[in-house]
Amino acid sequence: MAMAHFGKEWHELDLEGWLPVEVDVVLPDWLLAAHST
Repeated sequence: MAMAHFGKEWHELDLEGWLPVEVDVVLPDWLLAAHST
């Protein structure tokens, strides 16, 4: 759960434009799937 929450936080930061778009590309699929469901 902690990783899923961190992934969500990370993705929100990317959406805010705080992180470069490239970072979102290199995120592991399992991390994205953890908070996409």
